Amino acid sequence: MPADGSKLPKDRAFIRSGNLTVKSIKKEDHGQYECVLDNIIATLVTTTTLLVDSTTPHPPTNVSVNSSAFAATVTWVPNYDGGHQQFFSIRYRFSDEDETGWKTIRVQPPETTSTFTIYNLQTDTEYDFQVFASNSLGRGMGSNIVRARTKSWDSVNGQFPTDAYGSTYMPIQEPVEITRPGTTDTLDEPTIPSTTSAPVGPKPGPARNVTIEKMAQGWVVSWLPPIETAIPVSYYTVEYKEGDEGKWITSESISKETAYLIKDLHQGLKYTIRVNAYSILGIGDVGQPLEYKIPGPEGIRGPRAITAGIVGSVLFFVAALILSVCTVKICNKRKRRKLEKAYMMVTCPVMDGVNGSHSHGGSPVPLKQNARESSRIYPTYIRDNY
Repeated sequence: MPADGSKLPKDRAFIRSGNLTVKSIKKEDHGQYECVLDNIIATLVTTTTLLVDSTTPHPPTNVSVNSSAFAATVTWVPNYDGGHQQFFSIRYRFSDEDETGWKTIRVQPPETTSTFTIYNLQTDTEYDFQVFASNSLGRGMGSNIVRARTKSWDSVNGQFPTDAYGSTYMPIQEPVEITRPGTTDTLDEPTIPSTTSAPVGPKPGPARNVTIEKMAQGWVVSWLPPIETAIPVSYYTVEYKEGDEGKWITSESISKETAYLIKDLHQGLKYTIRVNAYSILGIGDVGQPLEYKIPGPEGIRGPRAITAGIVGSVLFFVAALILSVCTVKICNKRKRRKLEKAYMMVTCPVMDGVNGSHSHGGSPVPLKQNARESSRIYPTYIRDNY
């Protein structure tokens, strides 16, 4: 039986001659199994672990959060990786928001990290945190959601916040009106977390030299860090939109990397791409946007694609129907010609036998001529016999 006390699947597991066989192995079959031998004298237990490879990772466990006024450090224990190298991501939101309020940040470096600090949070605010593990086969299920509240901050005697580099900022406490996490439709203002009394700290410089390059998995956007290094960058986000009137799509937070893979760009369409740099308490100025047209024929998407598909299907059906009717008519015409020819091949020898002449290849014209000649000769032949 599984070590967690759950029952074996009756339709896939059976025990025979002391051996447990599990058919059609699934991801949920992974885990520890116990064999228990029990009698009145003693109880013996032996344990084995069943590893199911080629699956997505199992959810991280033992997630905990240690928060400060403007940051939260998330710690977890990695679970089984499914037989492939796994990497982690953390998503968080205000506790009073719905599923659309989640923000995601990738954890770097991916190989050994099991703790990560998220900056630029609001003071004295409750957040939800969840950790996910992914591998080359996809993302596994998330961990249990952990709720934690950031600490309040004393603007007079409080300890100033620091980032991962040890840099200290002196926040300026002032009310500001900015949007919730998500995307923004304006080119001038990038997306930043919401707060009603967020400290406005020093801003990093803009990202530089934004470029895009085609790769096998998609399109890679890369950039250079800001020239000013006095204010370290906590993370970046990449925003892109289709055409001039499309809505901005924002990537998850990108920590300690200067490249991002976009998979859903379409041939023949023009895109505007920009990169935003964040410190723990501020957001840098927007750099020069990159406008790029994906090579290839112009594509049709959305409702236009559905309409084009319906019209194309109707036209194809009409063309196929016309072609079928024409084919039937041609086949019937050929069949009729063959029948007429076969009929003439049969009737011509019969007429020739009556007329006392030879066949002329089944042609109806010589037959009529021979009939006229016979009618002219036949009476003379009868008179000579009398």
